[in-house]
Amino acid sequence: MPPSLLEVIDTHAGGDVSRIVVAGVKKLPGDSLLEQLEYLRIQADGLRQLLLYEPYGDPYMCVNLIQPAFHPEARVGFITMESMGYPYFSGSNTLCTGATLMGLLGAKNSLTLETPNGLTKVEGRQLEDESWEMTCQGSPAYVVETDLAVDLTRYGRVAFDLVYSGALYAVVQAADHGFFLEKAEEARLVDFARALITSARPMTAHEHPHLGLVAPLPFVHFEGPLEEKEGDMYQSRTATFVFPDVICRSPTGTGTAARLALLHRRGLRRKGEAILTVSPRGNTFLGRIVEETEVGSYKAIRCTTTGRVFTLSRARIQVNPQDWSIPQYGLLELLEEGRRFVP
Repeated sequence: MPPSLLEVIDTHAGGDVSRIVVAGVKKLPGDSLLEQLEYLRIQADGLRQLLLYEPYGDPYMCVNLIQPAFHPEARVGFITMESMGYPYFSGSNTLCTGATLMGLLGAKNSLTLETPNGLTKVEGRQLEDESWEMTCQGSPAYVVETDLAVDLTRYGRVAFDLVYSGALYAVVQAADHGFFLEKAEEARLVDFARALITSARPMTAHEHPHLGLVAPLPFVHFEGPLEEKEGDMYQSRTATFVFPDVICRSPTGTGTAARLALLHRRGLRRKGEAILTVSPRGNTFLGRIVEETEVGSYKAIRCTTTGRVFTLSRARIQVNPQDWSIPQYGLLELLEEGRRFVP
């Protein structure tokens, strides 16, 4: 079998690299993006492994695979892949994918996309330096359970809240464990969060009212102190951990949404409609509550995430089946050189 070519566009929002696969992959089997996500996870994880691990990628990156939309209101669909597996929604990846597709499709101000979690609307404009100022609608976020706790060998008793915002989050008060959420602490944050997830997973299984049993707990979000800003906004340092060993460069859209869901639950409304989250690298996202909603029996909020998107590169990745480093796991069956679903 001769080599195949994947066409990718690498971008970043808040420092988190999003690799968008725009050509070279067949239409996946399945009658929904959720079914297609499960197909990739169970039968064809080789594409994720190829693009996120050496020698072709890096686990700090994310991958977004463009596919045809199923919903008539959406122009395009996409599935996100990360080191933790397959989130149902990701804010930073939606910002990056939305900016890229707006450019490819010539959309002037907005675009409706489909994710495994449902529809999302992106709005944005390209600036003179060719970066994008983007806002996306997030997944409905809700608090699953509060005041949970586990006992960790090196850290003692750790309290956390469980939130769904596109995937499950354990949200921890950083100051309770001596964290200031600075770049120099990243190695310790990884060690702490990995231990927390390993211990907490058996007690955090969650059945989403529409998606069914979701993937095991993959994220920890560290809450820094709230600082009041002018208007209706808070500011807070944050850190998001992605299992098994990544601290995100950005504050993350779903992490920001989880914070807003907790603020809403706690009744901090005067200045709780918006929050500027700041990552350990100093990068920022603006999250804003736009409506209250319900997900099954859960009271939820829907919010937007705003951030800046930069294009890094456009590349053609050659996948040679004779290369011993190529992961199998259904990869070669996915490839179809030249196959694309956007111009």
